Amino acid sequence: MMLGEALIARLAADSAVTAIAGDRIWWLVRPQGQANDFPCIVLQLISEVRAQHLKGWQDMFEARLQVACLATRYSTSRQLCEAAVAALIDIAEVTDPAGPDVLFWRASVDGPRDLGGQDETRFVHRAVVDLGIRYATAA
Repeated sequence: MMLGEALIARLAADSAVTAIAGDRIWWLVRPQGQANDFPCIVLQLISEVRAQHLKGWQDMFEARLQVACLATRYSTSRQLCEAAVAALIDIAEVTDPAGPDVLFWRASVDGPRDLGGQDETRFVHRAVVDLGIRYATAA
């Protein structure tokens, strides 16, 4: 399982996130032109460190993940952001029956920041938080 799939699975399994966003959780690209497209979450990998030691790669990876929570109301974007942070902050294991599981250590948080802009006929609020994700795959 890839990192993006594992993160989406964690968010989709969290009742506080799905109570606000439903299944509208996207990796990098939010589909355009859909009815009822907000609130939603858009995830983006900002950077990833693949540390080495003298014998090769370390087992743990460190990634900087941007979580953008979009909504037509400011309060909803912030509530969704807080729910997403709560869903992704703790230690977890995401099981993949077809391949290696993904193990997560506790994440660090930077934000949220209030961003947003005009989207054709409406203003879209965007609460954005960056998470320092530490993870590994289990064989």
